[in-house]
Amino acid sequence: MSSHPSAADVFDRILPLLRSQMAAQLPQEGPPAEKDFEAMDSVFVSMYETEPQMALLLAMGALERLDDVSDDGDWKLRMRAWFLTDLGLASSALGEPRRAI
Repeated sequence: MSSHPSAADVFDRILPLLRSQMAAQLPQEGPPAEKDFEAMDSVFVSMYETEPQMALLLAMGALERLDDVSDDGDWKLRMRAWFLTDLGLASSALGEPRRAI
């Protein structure tokens, strides 16, 4: 059995750390919101060149969590586009062929 974390696990582990580091800017409880996803994209950018596998999981986890958000605002479409782009960047950094999701 693999000990690798799932994509959603990576997102869920990083979110509380990010919220504590950015307490003034991010909600401190509740489900992930727009500002959480924006901050998570910054985390992705800081890690995709040095840790492309974790960055790939983070982008996939963000996409999974976006599906869980009940708010249907336009921001979700923007965040989906960001994380799909991130997915492509991480795949390229890993040398994997890009494929449709």
